[in-house]
Amino acid sequence: MKVKKSRIFGYSAGLLAATLVIPITAMAQGNTLDLEQVKTRNSSFYSSQLGPDNTITAKQFGDNSTAAVYQAGVNNSIDLDQGNAWSQNIAVKAFQTGKDNTAVVRQRGFDSSLTLSQFGVGHKADVYQNGRNLNASIYESGLENTVNVKQYGSDSLLSASTSGERNSIDLSQGNRGSENLRASVTQYGRDNTASVSQAGFDSDLRVTQIGAENAASVSQHGRDLSLTLNQYGSQNNATIRQGGENNRIFASQAN
Repeated sequence: MKVKKSRIFGYSAGLLAATLVIPITAMAQGNTLDLEQVKTRNSSFYSSQLGPDNTITAKQFGDNSTAAVYQAGVNNSIDLDQGNAWSQNIAVKAFQTGKDNTAVVRQRGFDSSLTLSQFGVGHKADVYQNGRNLNASIYESGLENTVNVKQYGSDSLLSASTSGERNSIDLSQGNRGSENLRASVTQYGRDNTASVSQAGFDSDLRVTQIGAENAASVSQHGRDLSLTLNQYGSQNNATIRQGGENNRIFASQAN
């Protein structure tokens, strides 16, 4: 069997008002894509890779930029770096299906969104988001998945959920000066673990676990905070720490 391997390098640095669209599709084994879009506005990057051992590494800086990535196969990886401290209106959508795929996404700026979906077995995700008015959504379905998310800023929404067995979520949102944050963690299945932290003002944190032998350690610090924890099933364990003033806790466990 003849295996096709390709390596693609893309670089674009245009005028501030430029509009750049780069669609890329690869259907083979061992494809590598390295892409940079810098000093541009209204840039778009679309990539689709089918097969095993494919890699996407992309950097995109500028306002009104969009990156969309699709991977299907085994042992594929995504590494996306989007935006900077002054970027506005940027978006990332990444989708992986198969086995043993990994995704690392970093996004900085204002009015930005990030969506990551992983389906299959043995996936791993590491997400970082910093700015204001952010929206991040991470979903994993399968076995032995791990999610690690960090979001810093104000007026932001963060959601992470897993479905399957032996999943783990580590979610952190906000800092001392953050306000108006919303974070939610939802897990379905067995042997799931969630460690969640939120800091700021006027913020809401919700954790839901459904299944058996789940464990949640939750920490929340600030003012005017609301924390809701629901666990259903058997042998669930929850440790909650909340510091500040005018805060609320709603907790329920069922066996």
